[in-house]
Amino acid sequence: MSVSKYDEDSDLTAHEDTENTMSPPLKWAAVFAALGGILFGYDMGIISGALLQMEIDFNMTTIEKSLVVSFMLVGAIFASLTSGYIIDYLGRRGGIILNSAIFILGGIGLTFAQDLNTIYIFRFIVGYGIAFSAVSECIYISEISPAYCRGMLVSLNELGIALGIMLSYTANFIFIDTYEGWRYMFGLALVPAVIQGIGMFFMPMSPRWLLMQNRDGEAKLALGRFRTGEMASPKALDRELQLARNDIDAMNSVRLQDLFKDEVLRRAMVISFGITLFTQLTGQPNVLYYAATIIKSVGVTSNRSATLVQMVLGLVKVIATGLALLKIDSVGRRFLLLIGSGVMTVSLCTLATVSYIAPIEYENSTTSNSSFFEEVGFSETNNSTEPIPIISNGPKWISIVSLFTFVIAFAFSYGPVAWLLLSELFPNNIRARAVSLATIFNWGTNLVVSVSFLSLIESIGVSGTFFLYTAIGALAMVFNYVMVPETKGKTLEDIQAVLMHKRTHCHRESLSRSLIANDNFESDA
Repeated sequence: MSVSKYDEDSDLTAHEDTENTMSPPLKWAAVFAALGGILFGYDMGIISGALLQMEIDFNMTTIEKSLVVSFMLVGAIFASLTSGYIIDYLGRRGGIILNSAIFILGGIGLTFAQDLNTIYIFRFIVGYGIAFSAVSECIYISEISPAYCRGMLVSLNELGIALGIMLSYTANFIFIDTYEGWRYMFGLALVPAVIQGIGMFFMPMSPRWLLMQNRDGEAKLALGRFRTGEMASPKALDRELQLARNDIDAMNSVRLQDLFKDEVLRRAMVISFGITLFTQLTGQPNVLYYAATIIKSVGVTSNRSATLVQMVLGLVKVIATGLALLKIDSVGRRFLLLIGSGVMTVSLCTLATVSYIAPIEYENSTTSNSSFFEEVGFSETNNSTEPIPIISNGPKWISIVSLFTFVIAFAFSYGPVAWLLLSELFPNNIRARAVSLATIFNWGTNLVVSVSFLSLIESIGVSGTFFLYTAIGALAMVFNYVMVPETKGKTLEDIQAVLMHKRTHCHRESLSRSLIANDNFESDA
């Protein structure tokens, strides 16, 4: 494999010294692609408030409510099995356009659904779109971006997810008291889906994908639209395309099964699997899906008040993600991941400790031993009289602050970094299929964590559940320190050389000595 020489002390490629501006097509392409992030976050988050109404309209049992969440995750898992091949066939831009159509179909179906079976079907379709979106958009942005701003541009997708979640919480709050307001909640997703589909039609294709199709002339034209200044000169374009071509040719014989045979590729897969697993196993999905429920469980009694706190939670997530977006190319992916996983672990431990020391009591009852949904009014019988949680202000506010801290830490670490690293770690010609494979673990674990949440609460209690998440968070910190490399400022081709080092956490001293020099790049740098 041919890779370019990289000066570890500079933390940026030589290109940054000559050009730091972004071309308008690059900016617009990243923005239109990131609209899929808004759809991702909106369709993930909207169910939290929609369930509060749907359980009444459809007289839903706890199992049926879990199925509404789970069918979306099953759709996401199915997309993880197929999306990589579709994206390789249609191209990154073509995949995004197709995905916007999937979101439109799902939104229309959910808006006009008349029974639970229809809702299950279209939640599956929306779930397929969510996972498809995560793969296609991150890969597209990663492949069109120069190294010095790739982290920020790919993280636009995560900012879109955070914004989508905040918008979903806002829609929850606005329509929570509206008759069949859940239809409006689902229907609003059509707006960004239509805008994305139209906008992406006018954007250039990925130059690296065009190279894989042996359409070198078109690749140079597309890359030229994504670069400005000296980086857009014919010589610079030829050099960048040649580096990409070298990587494609070197890895041309690599097949998906080689991800588990080749040492470098196997290392990339271990890192990808680890990051996706720990992203979910620390309990993040439950904060997303059951945010309103968790907030009610710590003493916020009404649906409207719970969705209001939830909306503020979404705004905080957007702000934290935005700050990460601005800093991810300067402080680095690994640093944010280490700090974020540490803060998340402390927050989970605090939640566990508070729930253990100050268990919730209810009016007309002693400390409840019923299911978590029943504790917060989601009983299967849908009685009109809800048990009202009684909890002192101290533990209640400590719990809410810990919940906010957890969300903030996730928003500036795992949120943007996980998807960014997935889009960076693999060679060009198998990137889509490899990322798609890695996301199977992401969505599969998401499904297990979400479905098991209520059972864990019933079997080991709230405090036991969060203590379990705390232990997993501690393991995640160790994994991130030992295994995750720093990729800031490196070209996609350079990153393959980083993965050749077994001692990732201390690779700085040996990196510059062991990278394979590319004569053309070295002479120009």
